[in-house]
Amino acid sequence: MQRSFLLLFLVASLRVSHSWRYGCTFFGSLCSRTEQCDTAFLLGECTSNSHVTKRATRDSGEDEPLYVFVRFNLKDCNGCSIEADQVISTLARHVGLKEGIFKEIKGSGDVVTFEVGENESGMEAEKIAHMIENDKDAIGQTIGMTITECGTTNKIAINFYEEEEEKEDDSFFSFGNIVLLLIGIMLLSIILTIVTVGTIVLIMKKRHAEKSYASGTYMIKPKVSMPEEDLTSYEMLVRERHQLLVKSEDQDAKQENEKKLGTKKLESPQQGTATEAKWQDEPVKGHLDVTAGHLILDYLEELCENEDKITEDWAGLCTYVADDVATETGEDLSNRSKNRYADVLPYDHNRVVLDKENNVSGSDYINASYIFDVNPRKAKYIAAQGPVESTVADFWQMVWEQECVAIVMLTQLEDAGLSQCYQYWPERDMKIYDIYEVHLSSEHLLWDDYRVRTIFLKNLNTQETRTITQFHFITWPNLSVPSDPKSLLELRRKVKGSFTGQECPIIVHDSAGVGRTGTYILIDIVLDRIQGSKIKEIDLAATVEHLRDQRMQMVKNKEQFEFALKAVVEEVQAILTAMPSPSGTYNQFKETGGAEEQ
Repeated sequence: MQRSFLLLFLVASLRVSHSWRYGCTFFGSLCSRTEQCDTAFLLGECTSNSHVTKRATRDSGEDEPLYVFVRFNLKDCNGCSIEADQVISTLARHVGLKEGIFKEIKGSGDVVTFEVGENESGMEAEKIAHMIENDKDAIGQTIGMTITECGTTNKIAINFYEEEEEKEDDSFFSFGNIVLLLIGIMLLSIILTIVTVGTIVLIMKKRHAEKSYASGTYMIKPKVSMPEEDLTSYEMLVRERHQLLVKSEDQDAKQENEKKLGTKKLESPQQGTATEAKWQDEPVKGHLDVTAGHLILDYLEELCENEDKITEDWAGLCTYVADDVATETGEDLSNRSKNRYADVLPYDHNRVVLDKENNVSGSDYINASYIFDVNPRKAKYIAAQGPVESTVADFWQMVWEQECVAIVMLTQLEDAGLSQCYQYWPERDMKIYDIYEVHLSSEHLLWDDYRVRTIFLKNLNTQETRTITQFHFITWPNLSVPSDPKSLLELRRKVKGSFTGQECPIIVHDSAGVGRTGTYILIDIVLDRIQGSKIKEIDLAATVEHLRDQRMQMVKNKEQFEFALKAVVEEVQAILTAMPSPSGTYNQFKETGGAEEQ
């Protein structure tokens, strides 16, 4: 900040200096004629240029030798300096004399002066001055500068003129320079005052924020125009977050002290808060027709064991091409930087469209697609790429405008040294992205394979607030599958258990928003279909085609396709096992070949 003020001071000083010099130039033009006449008086020039003047100046004696002076117009050569030796050489040639008879040659400013010594032709200073005057045009062309005046003068005048020149060159403490110095000191004083006041204000604000934070009221604005219920919720979340941070800092300090004392205390199992207890266990739930469930399970188990059938289905998917789709918006030059991968773009017909008026860059584009299942008018999911740094504000705008309350993230921030997703939430406290204020309210680390974060989102324009839950699965490698589907199925049950009945779509993303994202959505859709109807057969390949009609490359490889199949089988088994059913029902069903339906 101080460097900026210093730069501003230098620019202002230069502008003042320039203005002062311009004023001096204007004032000098008013006095130029007086100065010229004064100098002309000293050199004997206050006469017309058409003849040569001889004038005795300042108590000169009668035997005082006369000097010839020649004045040039330096503007002809863009302000160049006079080479006295060159001028004398040219003059000697034009008057027909040797250079050696010219003595005491001096060049000062735009004037050259010299004394004429004895010569065979008997020429004196006055005669030579007349010859130069008469032939000044030719001489000027030879030298390259116009001769404006010439004449004779004495030594006293020459010395006086040179003394005046030296005084002008050495006048550092002239009136103009003193004024500039005073102006510069005034500007510096003003700038230092502004910097000092600004620094004091910043320090006071920082201290006020620290006091507010210590009291648990940091960022709470009780006078905003928002519903009382939302404001109360906002204050509670911020205070809870503050208490967790203070508690964490106290624990860190205590552990550090124990290390210094050389002791270590064993920690008891984490009891957790009421919020943490909510996430600890999510039992298998489901309402599944027992007969249909076992039929589907038999079919899926047989399919898992039939490698040829899986290979055949996947080969068909590899040649599948969606009809009547275009990606012109994603390919547009203005949107290319918003795509993490150039070959993964949303289709135009079902891409998520942002509100241009509220967008930080005035664009409606984000690399995200609506995914529909049963209801073609209401999206069940939004499949999106992991945000890049420049699209974080767009991502939160999408969350806000689509009224989403759940985000399923299936990638780490980096994988094998490559960036997979930009961290779009703060590690602690708060960050602002355009008009969206994002608070990390809580982060639950109770599981090895995933995390659950509660994020508080506030629209700074409307002062409205919402709570978003992010389910982050951290052990799914890119272009591969987890080692076991159990953890992913647990995560899915938590998503389902938390947001059953919500009308808004669930955002699902990994890095590109197609491979792991497509696999998770495939598992979720198939299980929902099984639990929601009495269908007795499931076609996973057809479901993948349905997804690829809405977003390209959904379910990236055969390994992910097989993983989805195994995950569905495991969850159906878990649901049937957890359901209370009469003993022998399934065996009776198998013995009768399905004639008896429960």
